[in-house]
Amino acid sequence: MSDNSTLLPNLTNTENIACKNCNYPLKSLEPKGDCPECGTPIQKSINSHYLTTQHSLTTILLRLLIIYCLMVYMLPFHIQIIAGLAALILPSSIMNVVDMSVSWPEFFLYSTLLSLETIIFITLFIYAPSITTKLFKPKGYVSINPHLNANEILGIGLALLGSYVCITAIINLVQVIYGLTYRNLAIGPDTTQLHDMYIPVFGNSTYELISPTIQIIIGNYLIIGRNTITHVIFKLRTAGTNRGSNAS
Repeated sequence: MSDNSTLLPNLTNTENIACKNCNYPLKSLEPKGDCPECGTPIQKSINSHYLTTQHSLTTILLRLLIIYCLMVYMLPFHIQIIAGLAALILPSSIMNVVDMSVSWPEFFLYSTLLSLETIIFITLFIYAPSITTKLFKPKGYVSINPHLNANEILGIGLALLGSYVCITAIINLVQVIYGLTYRNLAIGPDTTQLHDMYIPVFGNSTYELISPTIQIIIGNYLIIGRNTITHVIFKLRTAGTNRGSNAS
């Protein structure tokens, strides 16, 4: 690996850097020395603090992809399952918005398969560092910016993902509202009030409002609460691995 020390700021008294192995505070110590607690070179801790490893970046991208799949593709199906289960215990007058177009055995089989898929996705999310190591075998650092570490990259990714989820959910919500308005006003394809291209695809029932609304809420939380989420994900940086130096 090439020397990245020229890209790094000097370690001063104001820096809050801890040893990468034992978390011993290293401020006021010389970068060329070793950690007084465990003997790890201080320069390695500086690199770990300021520079993003290829392993960290790959793990972040993998986890963001999994979050995207869970939020955009799987969440609406889970809402369908919850609505279907609610139809079992709530009066039909309340649950008339649920369109059960399949039999209950088919519904429970579908729910079981979707639950297994979700468990697989969550497992992949937790053990993303180990998967990254075994599949991609990344090594070295990614010199994107000396001040842009793995947590900051993850925070930016969560904000971008949250923005995308919100925008797509708002578009879907508008389409559903338009469809509901279209049908409640008795405007149909057999009239001349609208051209066929304006006949809505969505908005067959008020049930369709639930999924985009929840996606908007979660998308906003990904943006507003990205620091909290990053802190939680940071605790999983070594999941499935025996080395903390390569984790995200």
